[in-house]
Amino acid sequence: MAMHTELKLAHHDIKLENILISNDGLLKLCDFGMVQPLDADLLNRNGTAIYMAPEVECKRPNEAHKGLPVDIFSMGVLLWILHFGTPPFSSASISDRNFNKL
Repeated sequence: MAMHTELKLAHHDIKLENILISNDGLLKLCDFGMVQPLDADLLNRNGTAIYMAPEVECKRPNEAHKGLPVDIFSMGVLLWILHFGTPPFSSASISDRNFNKL
């Protein structure tokens, strides 16, 4: 994604609701309200619960995370939803029976 490679930014809220389809069938990402520098150590808990990476969902106070892994996780959840029609889990937390922590 050019946002990561060229602009060096992380979206932090990749989800089905933030994907638009143009008249010529191109997918376009929208809603850049949570964008952060890609290499920043982030402490905030941004995103939408069912798309949120476990390092964001289950973070401890003052525990930092990076934007690229968070966006990749969210994209994986989005692709899962497109394929299966339902989220893989309700939130990326250990308490969810469908969530497997590696």
